[in-house]
Amino acid sequence: MIRRYLVSTRGTSRGVRSNSLPIKSHDCSSRGNEGQTNGVGWWVVFRVRGSAQALALESLELNVWRCLLYSRKVHLSLVRNFQRSCSHYRDVTSPFNLFNSFNYLTLALVSTIILMPGRTMAQRPLGTDVSGYQPSINWTNVHNAGVAFAWAKATEGTGYVNPYFTAQEAGAKNVGIYIGAYHYARPSLHPNITGSSSADSEAAYFWSIAGTYVKPGGTYLVPMLDWEDPAVTGGSFTTASLSAWVNEWCNAVSNYAHAAGMTIKPVVYTGTWYSNPANGYPGLNSSVTNWPDWIAAYPNNPQPQTGGPSSSYPWPSWYIWQYADTNWSGGDADVYHYDLASFVQTFVIGGGGPIISQQPTNVTIGVGSNAVFRVGVTGATPLYYQWRFDSADILGATNSTYSRTNVQLADGGSYSVVVSNSLSSVTSTNAVLTVLSPPVITTQPQSVSVTVGQGASLSVAAQGTAPLSYQWLFNSNNIAAATNASLIFASAQSANYGLYSVVVSNRLGRMASSNALLAVIATAAWGDSSWGQTNGPVSLTNVIAVAGGAWHSLALRADGTVLAWGDDINGQCDVPAGLNNALAIAAGGYHSLAIRSDGRVTAWGNNDYGQSSVPAGLGQVIGVGAGAWHSLVLGRDGTVTAWGDNSFGQCNVPAGLSAVVAVAAGGNHSLALRADGTVAAWGDNTGADGTFAGESVLPEGLNTAVGIAAGDYHSLAVRADGTVVGWGDDSQGQIDVPPGLSNVVAVAAGGAHSLALQRDGTVLAWGANWNSQCNLPGLTNVVAVSAGEDHSMALVAGNVPALRLLSPARQGIQFSALVQSLYRKTYAFDSKPTANSSIWTAFSTNSGNGALLLFADPNATTPAKYYRLRQW
Repeated sequence: MIRRYLVSTRGTSRGVRSNSLPIKSHDCSSRGNEGQTNGVGWWVVFRVRGSAQALALESLELNVWRCLLYSRKVHLSLVRNFQRSCSHYRDVTSPFNLFNSFNYLTLALVSTIILMPGRTMAQRPLGTDVSGYQPSINWTNVHNAGVAFAWAKATEGTGYVNPYFTAQEAGAKNVGIYIGAYHYARPSLHPNITGSSSADSEAAYFWSIAGTYVKPGGTYLVPMLDWEDPAVTGGSFTTASLSAWVNEWCNAVSNYAHAAGMTIKPVVYTGTWYSNPANGYPGLNSSVTNWPDWIAAYPNNPQPQTGGPSSSYPWPSWYIWQYADTNWSGGDADVYHYDLASFVQTFVIGGGGPIISQQPTNVTIGVGSNAVFRVGVTGATPLYYQWRFDSADILGATNSTYSRTNVQLADGGSYSVVVSNSLSSVTSTNAVLTVLSPPVITTQPQSVSVTVGQGASLSVAAQGTAPLSYQWLFNSNNIAAATNASLIFASAQSANYGLYSVVVSNRLGRMASSNALLAVIATAAWGDSSWGQTNGPVSLTNVIAVAGGAWHSLALRADGTVLAWGDDINGQCDVPAGLNNALAIAAGGYHSLAIRSDGRVTAWGNNDYGQSSVPAGLGQVIGVGAGAWHSLVLGRDGTVTAWGDNSFGQCNVPAGLSAVVAVAAGGNHSLALRADGTVAAWGDNTGADGTFAGESVLPEGLNTAVGIAAGDYHSLAVRADGTVVGWGDDSQGQIDVPPGLSNVVAVAAGGAHSLALQRDGTVLAWGANWNSQCNLPGLTNVVAVSAGEDHSMALVAGNVPALRLLSPARQGIQFSALVQSLYRKTYAFDSKPTANSSIWTAFSTNSGNGALLLFADPNATTPAKYYRLRQW
């Protein structure tokens, strides 16, 4: 046969010595009841063969200390089985005799020993309730029997106090049993709900005696109301009145506790023989189920660990069950429905993890006032607090209250507190601090610079009492429907250029922002910006022409002023004072040029080779170009003048060169475009590596050119059919015109890269790209391009110059005038004989070249003639 014995190993030492197994235990602190273990146990299985007299194969030594038996960690059946199995050794008449007689037992009946883990279960904690009928209680024995909680009767009605109450409370507490006080209700003597002879008077009487035993700290239990007065029959005693009596007593005691800083719910003890109206008494109704219940019911064979009362009326379930009227204390035997942790959380005052009984509340105050947040908590002490602002810990805020003094707008937000003890932690709900204030702008609108057609936005950030209203202004005038915190421009145009501000208001006041400039710039620049040459100024508006030098940039505004930025070591960005009538510009290696409205040229910047020393008497200039160290201009008469560095013959203008309509200056070479579409080139022919490149050697068949450009060591031309041809240095692919490129109206040549502007306003780039000078920024509607050493520039449509006939002149019978033109625009020059005539005669129609166009009437012989200029 096989016998199994469960032995607790909590606090024990286990080991196997030869053929014996000593099992010792020194843990006498368990509250577990008989037949249960508080931890992992071991089943000791004895496989017994033959009789006691015949078998003596192996021995088992069991040394079990007396305290192990008292703590109920060894099931008593172990001892009883030992008695039966070992009675042939000596007379063992009781479990205690067994352990008193032997330090250990040697059994010669065992052939096989098997150890296996025993099954442990979540235990229902046992309890007891006592009264004056138990004057002397051995609480140590009660504790060792596994009792975890107890209630002692304190009072009855308004005239009885249990004389043993204080001793019972102290005794239970001293051995570690949770202890509470209860009151035996006498509604038959005090039937009123409030006033005299009432539930209130009994609650007051109970509190006067037992109030000092209702306190936090993890030892004391909530009060219990013993509801079983048999004298409440007939008359005014009804289910409703008695239920109201119970509720009043519980509420009154709860209020006493709340005044002392605790939040509790008393437990109501009764039996369904008394609480169910069907059993002859008025009973109770469901209004009392707000309070936890304790049901008395005594079955014939109670199973406290698995059973329960058959009914808990009017409660839907039960918390505590009084299953017998005798137990270890001499009082009643009770059991809690769930585990010990749940019991502590439900009934021990401040005995569990923290529970927030009062959440922090929202606070609304004005700026400069003080805000106070509070939290109410129950739980085992000590309790620890950490207040938080918008989920971040507040340094030093570790009390149950938190004060914020001299509150400002920035203090508005969510406040919460984390409360913890040794068992757990809990976080409160958020309390919102609302700071009443007129609007305060915390982030002003910032100036923005964008190119024409790009998106732009202006925004403001403000604090103040909600709701906040917004009104944007443009140049001090309200903008219709602009009433959000942000002002959005899907596609900024020149007309949007100006100062913007916003007024923020609420019911308490208003505040105006500072001005922000929206600069809608018609230029774009990209590539190398080591000298800031791509960072145009905010004032870069109303631009009609751009020019890229080696490491600096120029822009011509419609009002005749010139802007310059980038490398200024040689003063190439120091625009001369008074230059406010410029018609065209050019940027060289380290110097700059401009044509004035009177046809004269102004130069500034480096002058090492005299490139900034304009020849005396030079006038009637309509075109200009700047090379690395030399300057080139086109006269009104179609001739070319050059000065500056001539080391490579770049200033040796070919003899007889005339009828020129455009010029371009490269690194050390020069180009001129004649009216008949042919090109002249002179100067350097070497490449970047010093070998022959041929930038001044024209390709065969170039006789339909309509535009030219010169780079450091390469040259470009646009043919009349919109195709492009390049020649000279190709070390960086700068003359490898993209296959299929057509519809080109203008080109620009940089240090070693090339740009082409197409008729649809798009731009293409090729050649050197080590500074991203060929990485186009996605521009559209471009009307002009220019290239510096390692950067690129473009002028976006949006600031079309006002059509004006500039520098009108009459020489003999010829009348001529200039116009500032843009690529992708067409210009027509017309005349009529009298002011009243409706018939206009066209002299010429030309495409814009991004510079000055010369229009002429070769037969201005009449005494008066009227001219007009058209653009489309």
